[in-house]
Amino acid sequence: MNEEGELERGPACTDNFQVVKFVYEDAEWQSVEQCFQAVKFQDPIRERIRLTLPGSQTDHDYGIDVWRIGREYGEFRRKDWDSVRLEIMYQINHAKYLQNPKLQEQLLSTGKRLIWGKPSTANWQVWNSLIQMQIRKEITEDKLKDGPLGGEGLKEALREQLQILYQYGLVDSMEHV
Repeated sequence: MNEEGELERGPACTDNFQVVKFVYEDAEWQSVEQCFQAVKFQDPIRERIRLTLPGSQTDHDYGIDVWRIGREYGEFRRKDWDSVRLEIMYQINHAKYLQNPKLQEQLLSTGKRLIWGKPSTANWQVWNSLIQMQIRKEITEDKLKDGPLGGEGLKEALREQLQILYQYGLVDSMEHV
């Protein structure tokens, strides 16, 4: 949110479709979205998505491509996916920022402003906002290098960020985490 009280999108680094290389679980990924779609599955589906590389298309088009592949194999998704997906998205973003200091600088350039994600499916606009603001807090407090939060510690941290969205009227309850 800017000084005039208007919602504004975060910088490019807050977009899960942004093509930027990083390593997660000992494999190289091209974007957060690619990694997120792949880790829903075991091999060979996971590897098929990992090997789907960006061509000359835009970051957005590449993100849509890997998102569609993930949707195509929905019936083979991990059984626990719905209960772990938010934490995994946070872990993937954590890895991306930890390995890309320039992206940390971009995220810090938002200061203390609210980061509102792009429109998305389900609760992802809210969840992505929470994740970006939490990682920004970890960078600001020099805690990113301490490793990603998990379990109840992560839920508590995200609830703290959710309170900000609630205060601005962007969510109607505190039940998103």
